[in-house]
Amino acid sequence: MNRYLVAPIAIVCPLALVSCGESTEEVRAAFDTFDGATDRRVAQEAMGVMDPVYFEHMDYLIKLARTGSRERVLSLPAHERMEIVAMRNRLTRDELSKVDGAGWVRLSIERGWWAADPGEPALSIGRVTFRSPRASGELLVDGQRTGLTVEFVKTNDQWLVDPRPVDEWWGSFVSKRATSAGNLDQMILNLESVESGKRVNQTIWDPPK
Repeated sequence: MNRYLVAPIAIVCPLALVSCGESTEEVRAAFDTFDGATDRRVAQEAMGVMDPVYFEHMDYLIKLARTGSRERVLSLPAHERMEIVAMRNRLTRDELSKVDGAGWVRLSIERGWWAADPGEPALSIGRVTFRSPRASGELLVDGQRTGLTVEFVKTNDQWLVDPRPVDEWWGSFVSKRATSAGNLDQMILNLESVESGKRVNQTIWDPPK
């Protein structure tokens, strides 16, 4: 490589700020595929554009759902508390003992647990920056900035999305409607009761027996 060409290229195209040939629309399209396929309950399509790091994170939450104490679970961010409550409430004891993170994601999509209800805010990606092989996109809700950043990684010419900031936004959305930590915990249980059709009480915070 001609070293005298490197510096001018770096000046014209700072890697973290512009695409340098990468497509902003391809990044947004990956997110739209994940979001749309999730709403349509097509797990294979949605999971095909997910970063495996997301499944690893769900592995971590599944393990906590199996054995995490009340104190440990209640110390987690709201969106992780909500996920563990759903895992404990919606899976049978046998399912919970056998499923892994990817399996939980598949079940959640196929059974429509993660599908948006009519009238829910629309999610999209705003400004995108690149640092090869990664990209970062600003999460927008109904076109409004959230302050959250969605991370993408390019693998085999395909952009993959890590949806954790979407979960974080949902937890924040719920938290803002609770006036105290106690109210938030009860709101999580009330939401799970409504969404699952099964009444959930305070014992859900304890590990399954």
